[in-house]
Amino acid sequence: MNSNTLPVRIEAHLQDKLRTMFAPARSAADGDAAATHEMRVATRRLRVSLRYFAALFPAGELRQVQRQLRRTTRILGEIRSLDVNLQLLRQSAKYLPAGTVAVQRKLTGQLLTARQQHVRDLRELVQTFATSHFEARIRTLVLKRRPLDAQRVLADTRDFIAKLRRQLRRRFKSCRHDERCGPAFHKLRVAAKRYRYAIETSMAVFRTNAAAQVSAIKALQNCLGAYHDLEVLLDCLRACRRQWTKADNPLASRLTNVLTFFQGEHEVAFADVQKFLREDYVWHKKVRILLPHD
Repeated sequence: MNSNTLPVRIEAHLQDKLRTMFAPARSAADGDAAATHEMRVATRRLRVSLRYFAALFPAGELRQVQRQLRRTTRILGEIRSLDVNLQLLRQSAKYLPAGTVAVQRKLTGQLLTARQQHVRDLRELVQTFATSHFEARIRTLVLKRRPLDAQRVLADTRDFIAKLRRQLRRRFKSCRHDERCGPAFHKLRVAAKRYRYAIETSMAVFRTNAAAQVSAIKALQNCLGAYHDLEVLLDCLRACRRQWTKADNPLASRLTNVLTFFQGEHEVAFADVQKFLREDYVWHKKVRILLPHD
């Protein structure tokens, strides 16, 4: 079979996303932070790719697979959030106010304890992958897809890309109108990820020329990501302050100093988001998808 045909390209892309997701699973289940991040991103990419070509698969089976993938993404996301909190605390240690070493040590201990529990949850989930033959199930879904109608696939993928683009633009406009709404920033970031992964799928399968759009979306994600990471950490610190006020007053007062420091960092990240929202970027341009010449 010609390796340049559309069916072969679709299968190769989906198989690649499948391998990329399951390859780091064992290391992630052992607690490796880099593998956890790699697996989480790969799981999101696989989910978008399966949605991109949803018309090729039985709806019921695809729905069940996507449900398990969402659960996997959620557990990986919980671990990743804790890893980001730990990373921010470590990177900022030399800038934090004097006398907060005990606070940092206690925070780190609590975060690591929570992380261990989520890693146990992930380990159990990865074990079910083996017993339920989850990887083989997705592979079978890919291999036994419906006969491909190139024109229908092209129409469906164009509709999918256009829908994600509309969602992203709507989230973008919403943030411009309400620049103080943190949840709106998070929704914009999620919409940007989905749109970017869909574009990258079209680049891999249809050879779409959209490198400029992807680069611009990455810039948007990085800007919003820095803001979101600090929001997550601040939520964690505020929750700890509420708990420590009752249990450990000396540490609670010092925790306020740590909280104040990261609030300042948060304001800087917020200013960066505001600047970004006032500008127009290349990702506004539509992505043109054409059938490749087989």
